[in-house]
Amino acid sequence: MDFVFDAYCGLYCGGCGLFQATQQGRAEALARKMGRPLEEVTCHGCKSDQITAGWCSQCSIRACAREKGLDYCLDCDEFPCQDWIAFRDAPDWPYHKQAEANMRTIKAEGLGLWIKQQDAYWRCPSCNEKVAWLDKTCEKCGSEVNAYLKAD
Repeated sequence: MDFVFDAYCGLYCGGCGLFQATQQGRAEALARKMGRPLEEVTCHGCKSDQITAGWCSQCSIRACAREKGLDYCLDCDEFPCQDWIAFRDAPDWPYHKQAEANMRTIKAEGLGLWIKQQDAYWRCPSCNEKVAWLDKTCEKCGSEVNAYLKAD
C-alpha cells in the first residue's frame, strides 16, 4: 500500500506519529503502547483508502473534500469555510496554522517539491531523525525539536 503525504486540508501527513509508525513498521508496538487495536493506529495518509486511525478517519474536512472531488480545500469556492477556520485556529494543534501556506506552496511549486521540503522540516536538526507534529524532543537523540512552534 502506498503512502499519501498530503492532506485535503493542507497538512503534511508525514508529520503524524501514527503515519510514521505505520510507515516504519512500528504500528503494532505503538498500538500496544497506547492500549488500542492496531486498526486504530494504522494510517497511510488522509487521501489514502487505508485510514482508520485517529481523528482523520472521521474528519469532516476530509469527508467534504472527497464528496466535492477536491484535491485541497483551497480549491473550494467556499474556502475558507467555518470548519476549516476552526481547524486552522484550534489552539491545541499549532501546526494547523501551516495548512493554508502548505496548499499554496503545493499549487505554486508542485507536490513533489513540497513533500521534500516538508520531509526536511519535520526532522531533528541534530540527528536528522523524523519527528512528529507535537514532538518536543527527538526520540533518537533527545535533542529539543519543537518544529510545530515554528509554524506560528
